[in-house]
Order: sequence, then structure tokens, then C-alpha cells
Amino acid sequence: MLKALPRFVKALRRTAYNHALKALLVEMLTMAHRLDLPLAAYKREAADLLKLNILLEADLYNERNRALEQCLAELFTSAELVEIICNPVIGHLRCDPVEYTRRWEDICYDVEEELDRRFKGVQRHMGFCFRFWQEKAALLREKYDIAWHSPAVMNPKVRFD
Repeated sequence: MLKALPRFVKALRRTAYNHALKALLVEMLTMAHRLDLPLAAYKREAADLLKLNILLEADLYNERNRALEQCLAELFTSAELVEIICNPVIGHLRCDPVEYTRRWEDICYDVEEELDRRFKGVQRHMGFCFRFWQEKAALLREKYDIAWHSPAVMNPKVRFD
């Protein structure tokens, strides 16, 4: 089972389902700990779990997770822990905090499908991402009453096409 879990984790990282990713990371790391495997081999997963504990809604935070988090924290230097706490970014870019909610998980792919319909046949060229994000923000605001900030807003020092 432990050999299959990294594949599931990798697949979930490419989705909007951060709550499922967190639950799977908890299972994976708990299993590795129970089997007395060196947790240093799971340092990336441990860092992501600690970040998700910061980014996600608190409903998944329980005594079991707290004990695991304490064990995992020992893998990191104090400087690494400070970096995780101060910069809990999963991947390379910051995301709007709304993207870490269950509501986002429920609507994200419906929004993407609607945007695909709206932009069907539209040529996607340099600068298209700004038009796409503007339309996405408008759709989220109008249909779902969600204020969403684009990657350009969340990452002001990054240049997008």
C-alpha cells in the first residue's frame, strides 16, 4: 500500500482537491511512521502536510494529525519550519486562499467547464491569461458570490504572458 500512495499523492497534487491530498498525506506518513521507516525519505510530503495544515480549513485538524505533525516537525531545522510557516506555498505560485476551501473543490471544475465554453474558438495568444482570469473572477463573483484573486494578483513579482 505504501508503494502505491506516492502515485495517488502525485495525481492529487494536480487537482483542486487539497482536502483529499491532506488526508492522503496523513495516511501515508502515519503508515510510514508505524512501519518505522525513515521519515526523512518523506520530507517533501511532510512539508506539504505542514503547509496544508496552515492553508486549509481547520475541520481536518484533530489530535491524530497534531501528533503526526509534531513528529514530522522534528525532520526540519528551525529555519525550514519558519519558512514553511511564513511561506506555506504548495507548488511555485501563491494561490488565493479561497482555493483551499471545500466550496472551491465543489465548484472549481464546473467553473473551468463554463470558461471553456465561453472561450470556445477564441485564439489563446500572449496575454490571453489576463482576459481568462478576468472572466473567471467575474464568473465566480456573479454566479457563486466568491471574490477570487488571479495568480497575477497573488504573485506580483512574477511576470505572466
